Amino acid sequence: MQSESFLSSGTGIGNDDFLRFSKNSEDRKTLQNELKHDFKLGGHVALLLKEALEKSRVQLVSVLPDVYTKSFGLKPSRTVSAGVQSAIRAEGKDSKVLIVTRGSLMIPVMPSS
Repeated sequence: MQSESFLSSGTGIGNDDFLRFSKNSEDRKTLQNELKHDFKLGGHVALLLKEALEKSRVQLVSVLPDVYTKSFGLKPSRTVSAGVQSAIRAEGKDSKVLIVTRGSLMIPVMPSS
């Protein structure tokens, strides 16, 4: 599994649709089906996050309370250094760590190894 660290963009937790779809959809397929019938702009972000979490361990560097971070399946850290250390502890010293600034504006795609 790849490890990714995302930096907070300062945009907060997300819009109401993102929160609703993130909390009400157990898995990616369920959310995908929901969005086919009731597409909402924030829902697509929840879907992209669920897809990323299926492929990678995502460490979020943010001031958001851990309860929110963990509810989205993310691993919380307060600093970049702590996030990188946590990722290396979890994935091993030879793991690949991607640090993404302004994470809300990006969708990183890592090639399969």
